[in-house]
Amino acid sequence: MRNKQPLPPRVHTERAVTKKTSLIPDVAPGVIRIIPLGGVEEIGKNMTAIEYDNDIIVIDMGFLFPGSDYPGINYITPDITWLEENKHRIRGHVFTHGHLDHIGAFRHLVPKIPAPVYASKFTLGMLQRTMEETDGSYEPDYRELNPEAHDIVQICDSFSIELIRVNHSIPDATAVVVRTPVGNILSSGDWRIE
Repeated sequence: MRNKQPLPPRVHTERAVTKKTSLIPDVAPGVIRIIPLGGVEEIGKNMTAIEYDNDIIVIDMGFLFPGSDYPGINYITPDITWLEENKHRIRGHVFTHGHLDHIGAFRHLVPKIPAPVYASKFTLGMLQRTMEETDGSYEPDYRELNPEAHDIVQICDSFSIELIRVNHSIPDATAVVVRTPVGNILSSGDWRIE
């Protein structure tokens, strides 16, 4: 039997951490930017940020149900590093409908990037239901919009929003019209014609 030599002490080194960790560059003033944070390359994880000057709004916060290539993982949420770094600029979260690929990450992400929450009545109910599964330490500021009344809300100087009814397999599904100083944006949400 060989003599066991004592292991050398472990050396712990710390790497320099930069304050800004995201890969999203700054944008020039007066330029609008649409940043898909999920839902582009996959079905699920739907989340989009819209930025203009010093204001940001976020549309949807879904998760992705992974396949067999992610054993033991229940769901995947969007990477919100950039939003966390800019949370002081987020003016509102807007939701199109209550399917989990659009609201599933809400309870995990909204406490990290708090802002008023805008949605139709049924969708707000679904969001509130997901928050019941948390420890209750954060209560979002819910604001109901009525698509039938064509409610338009001026969220900040840069953005106003309106929800428009669309046909889908869940009640109260909507598209979102985002009005900006440089033009209007339509986020269709999910819709289905049968």
